[in-house]
Amino acid sequence: MAIIHCENLTKIYRSGFWKLKKVVAVNNLSLMINEGEIYGLLGPNGAGKTTTLKMLVGLARPTSGKVWIMKKEPKDSEVRKEIGFLPEQPYFYEYLNGYELVYLTSQMYGKEVSKKRIYEILELVGMIEAKDMYLKNYSRGMLQRIGLACCLVTDPKILILDEPMGGLDPIGRKEIRDLIIQLKKAGKTIIFSSHILSDAEMLCDRIGILIKGEKVKEGTISEIVGEEVYEHEIIFSQVPEVYLTEIKRLAKDLIKSGDKLMVICEDERKKEEILSLIQNFGGKIHSLIPRRKSLEEYFFTFMKEKRYAP
Repeated sequence: MAIIHCENLTKIYRSGFWKLKKVVAVNNLSLMINEGEIYGLLGPNGAGKTTTLKMLVGLARPTSGKVWIMKKEPKDSEVRKEIGFLPEQPYFYEYLNGYELVYLTSQMYGKEVSKKRIYEILELVGMIEAKDMYLKNYSRGMLQRIGLACCLVTDPKILILDEPMGGLDPIGRKEIRDLIIQLKKAGKTIIFSSHILSDAEMLCDRIGILIKGEKVKEGTISEIVGEEVYEHEIIFSQVPEVYLTEIKRLAKDLIKSGDKLMVICEDERKKEEILSLIQNFGGKIHSLIPRRKSLEEYFFTFMKEKRYAP
């Protein structure tokens, strides 16, 4: 069942001294996000991701089109209580500490939240040790984490996150990915924007790709990227040098690394021939890995084929 629904959503900004120039940030966008799913909004810088999320939470008014969240408009006070929103670059009052910020956020929602609950959330996002530190001393990654704590403190049904992994190191990104999966298991609906395609590939039930304000693709990762194997990687050893020329003739590439060799071939027939040759020449096969196109590879190929400017 759709918990977020937007129809023909368009946002036009006016720029220039006389406000005569039109900039179409989002163009005729329709989305249906189901309850309990993780939906990724992907695209290059300037694609309209942030503007879309701001319209979903009611921070930007659409030029045309409609948004419904739980069958109500985003400005409805009861709806807003069920949304946790993390902006791309959160800005908080510098002379609050982490605990105070999360506590004040809960008060703004009009909900009484216990000290124990705040401590649990700070622990969840890895900020319990920095709870007494002033926000002016937080790093970009720490601000992301404390902002996520503010999203979660009132236990909302819907999380809308703009670049939630931005500014985090690899360990921090993994921790936030794990947290997002944990929140999905708890029944949360999560929509997030990202330009880190590998994160989206690991997390999302469905994705929508925005280019220049328009949705150009939508579906599951397998629906968009496909499950087809496009090449095979074989790692082997103990084949005498004299026989490698025959293997190389069938391969797309042959790379030597230490005492092992890696061969890459593009179709099933050549793969079987190479495996047979390695065995016939007395070689040892260490691994056989089918390669499928990643979301990142698909995205860059798609951009190139459609001639979209970055």
